[in-house]
Amino acid sequence: MSDKLFAETSKNGAPTRPLPRPTRERWQPLRSGVLNIFKFDEEEFLFEDGRLLLRGNNGAGKSRVLALQLPFLLDGEILTIGCGMHARKGTGIPPTARWFFVTPRRVGEAFSLMSENRVPLSRERLEAALGQRCVYRSARDYRVAVDEALFGLGTRYEPLIELLLQLRKPQIMRDFKADDLSRLLSEALPPLSRVVSTSRLPADPAMAVERQTREPPP
Repeated sequence: MSDKLFAETSKNGAPTRPLPRPTRERWQPLRSGVLNIFKFDEEEFLFEDGRLLLRGNNGAGKSRVLALQLPFLLDGEILTIGCGMHARKGTGIPPTARWFFVTPRRVGEAFSLMSENRVPLSRERLEAALGQRCVYRSARDYRVAVDEALFGLGTRYEPLIELLLQLRKPQIMRDFKADDLSRLLSEALPPLSRVVSTSRLPADPAMAVERQTREPPP
């Protein structure tokens, strides 16, 4: 974990220390961060080969950090994605008080998420910094932009995100229901083509017998 890097730029916007660089052609996260949310002032987390390990005592905030990682702010080789919001404790977050962004520019190199007075940028100021085309006011439009930039999954992207959120719950086994997991997997994963299933099943005798019992006679 590093500190105070989001605003660690010189007056001309250049970084005062080098940013992490990718080591492979395939996209992978390099760093993530949280700014002025919950009990976090400004924290940055560096990934090692696309992986992140968090250690700490109970109540240190590990689960909270994990919950904030994938849906919001990530920085990779050529893409930075994130979310901003304006909220107060106990009042909730109305849809008009949150915004999202997708940009090839990098935080700390091409732009900052904080003003010169160390105040987090509002949506209007972020639009001025990145351009309105890079800032989205709805989660749906943001997800479409992320999917188009990184995955190309189309209608499968949203069910996969929902599956990921469910499986990442820290205490998923407390209220675990097999039927719910089956439904989530069915919605998120594409059906197995008959060609693939036919070519794979004979390799497992038990599965081959199961297939024979299920298929009607010719």
